Amino acid sequence: MCRATPRGRPGNRHHQCLLLKCQARGFLWLRGPKTQKQLKVTYSSNKALLEPQQVAQLWDAAGVMQPNNARLIQTALQHSFSVEAAWVEAEASNSGQHALTPAASGKVLVGLARTISDGAFAALVTDITVHPAFREQGIGRNLIKRLVKDTLRQGPTSFAAFAPPHRRMFFWKCSFRWNGAFKVMKYTAFDNTLAEESAGQHVQQAGRSPTRSRLQRPDC
Repeated sequence: MCRATPRGRPGNRHHQCLLLKCQARGFLWLRGPKTQKQLKVTYSSNKALLEPQQVAQLWDAAGVMQPNNARLIQTALQHSFSVEAAWVEAEASNSGQHALTPAASGKVLVGLARTISDGAFAALVTDITVHPAFREQGIGRNLIKRLVKDTLRQGPTSFAAFAPPHRRMFFWKCSFRWNGAFKVMKYTAFDNTLAEESAGQHVQQAGRSPTRSRLQRPDC
């Protein structure tokens, strides 16, 4: 049962309660937390347990813009330096409109993080994904913590991450910090070449010869 405590007076520490501010009367109302079954999450760095279909379903549920191609996903997993996956029992999953296929073990993939590395000097977190239905439970932080530990154990001495705007606070909470000496730059010559070649094909179809300036590649 909830009870009122005057502002500034500590409540009973033995009652793990949530404090709700009551603006009208200047009291802090104590309310007990909702009781829920403890979610059992299993973590593994074994690539052999990952199936392309499960990874594709996880990425789709989380809105990750990656091609749903089993061959490409399998190649990405094989060439990842290290991976860390989070699993829950199939009956514990409540994924809403996104159906998740259990693995042979009967568990469902709800989180995945990967790194690429040269194995000696540097490692990079390429992506981390947690299913929307299982967020805000510490799974993402545990994935990063275990991933960094496993990666550094294998040799790399420095660690970095691709941090898009909506993930920067998450990485900050995981002990990543800004480094003004470095800035991510995307290689665009390949994209420009494809666009120029496509434009050249349209010009040829129109009966004109493409000029060299349109098709020449940018200098490096």
